[in-house]
Amino acid sequence: MKLLGRFLLLLALGVPFTSCATKTWLSSFESLKGVTPPTYQSPLAALKLFKNEIDSRGLFEKAKRGTLTNAESLFLSIAAHLAQRQQDLEARLEKDGVVDILPRIPYAFTLESFCVQPSKSSPVPSDGLSLSENQNVLRELVRKIVSGYSRNGVSRERAQLLIWSIESGLKFDEIRPDLQDDLLRISPDAHLELGNSSMERLRQELWDKFKPDEIAALEYELKKARKFLTDSKRSYEQISSVLAPESERTKSYPQSWFKSSNGFLIRARSRSGYVSVDVEIIKPDGIDPAFIPTTFVARPQEGQLLAISASMGGDLIEFVDQLVQLGRRIGQGVLTQTERDLIAEHPIHAFYWGKNAIVAVVKMRGLYPDEKTFEGNEADAF
Repeated sequence: MKLLGRFLLLLALGVPFTSCATKTWLSSFESLKGVTPPTYQSPLAALKLFKNEIDSRGLFEKAKRGTLTNAESLFLSIAAHLAQRQQDLEARLEKDGVVDILPRIPYAFTLESFCVQPSKSSPVPSDGLSLSENQNVLRELVRKIVSGYSRNGVSRERAQLLIWSIESGLKFDEIRPDLQDDLLRISPDAHLELGNSSMERLRQELWDKFKPDEIAALEYELKKARKFLTDSKRSYEQISSVLAPESERTKSYPQSWFKSSNGFLIRARSRSGYVSVDVEIIKPDGIDPAFIPTTFVARPQEGQLLAISASMGGDLIEFVDQLVQLGRRIGQGVLTQTERDLIAEHPIHAFYWGKNAIVAVVKMRGLYPDEKTFEGNEADAF
């Protein structure tokens, strides 16, 4: 009866079971242009739904007291499985800088990002971002910083200061001494790549005599940026307000899906100005391509270019860890492998599956208050 109930509930939620449903989904997916794929369900959005429901029902507290109902335990098992999967993917991405994209499985990450165009305005929150590969866009040294700052113990803010310093044209000896140490940890040959300011001054004197007015205006902006970056008394916030000013726009641009060169669909939006990006990915079918976030750059319709890292941002990290720890205590053995696969493929459906189980038990207790068990009786049939 329990398995039949689960099966009927999944059918009611519209979860596809047959190859026919999969083919229908694929054909509609391939024909989409700038519209959300009909079966894409963000695991991060699902985790937010779980968080709100867990908080409103006080389920963490009930778990501590050992007063969870079977339905609540099932709900938490679903949430914990989804959280464990998300945490494993994020750990793999941060450690290796790459994660494989399995067909029909939705992926979502909040990744730290960087402004690589000083003095241009930041994206507004939720700005849809255009994506492209960064091979011919970013300087090699900037790519090294974006790829290596985290594993070399450099904070996102200090990595951003390094990127601004390089993009503003500072030579190695002009960069703040404390940042020079960070840069050498990331790229031991950085002093050779950036050169020395004394040689640059000779070249600049010749260039100043012949440069066009448009170039002179651009260099003036970069000179202002360099002045801020070499002033060790200025805080990060002060520097950021000049080199990545807030946009005057209040309305964000919409998101669109893009097809990457290796076949998966991806879209991105600014989460918090230039400092983090929400990325969503799905692959219709075929081989398992690799997602390497540091190979992409993102740009809003207006504003600065962003480099994307493999380091996690966002506000669900602590909640996900709580769920994972709870899942280890209460166990996830109640879930079959088929159910685990469905949770990965349809995380938002899984949320409603678990929530409706709780609602059903509450209603059942109201309708059958005298039943002590829900096995083989009218309450079970309900």
